[in-house]
Amino acid sequence: MWGRNKRPNTIPSKPDVQKLRGPSAEASRLRQMWTEAVETYLEEAPPASSLQARWDQVSALCREKAVQICGVLARRTGAPWLAEKETEVKQLDTWISEAQEADRQIRNNPHNLPPEEWTQQKRRKRHQLQAARQHKAQTLQQWEENWLTQQAHLADQASARHDMGTVFRIVKDLANS
Repeated sequence: MWGRNKRPNTIPSKPDVQKLRGPSAEASRLRQMWTEAVETYLEEAPPASSLQARWDQVSALCREKAVQICGVLARRTGAPWLAEKETEVKQLDTWISEAQEADRQIRNNPHNLPPEEWTQQKRRKRHQLQAARQHKAQTLQQWEENWLTQQAHLADQASARHDMGTVFRIVKDLANS
């Protein structure tokens, strides 16, 4: 009942239509390729049984040709404020792993320390583990706050320029994060 969702992902791939935008030679070439592919298919397509069926056929064709020509839009996963911070996150995880291992080892009293000294060592290693975890949590929170502040500044600047397209893109990015 609470297991994994067994339904297949039926969401169609989104074409990377950003490649078609702009005045560049590459964008122009891709637009030309897409237009020719769609027009060729439409000239050769069998007639549809109804207007709705024709519309569905044309819509599917446009998407299919865009995916073939532009490729699939890469889905963003994870928190956007962690983009390009893989090495820092790995370092934080390494510190935690090392602290966990040190904590595990001292709990077994491998050096047969006297009880008072062993208790102090256990406390010190546990404190180091908690400090490493707390440092990671604080660092991740700071990165998130910095990213959100940066997005707010970008939205303010775009709004001042009356660039509502950028403002809405930023709002969409915030909603998807």
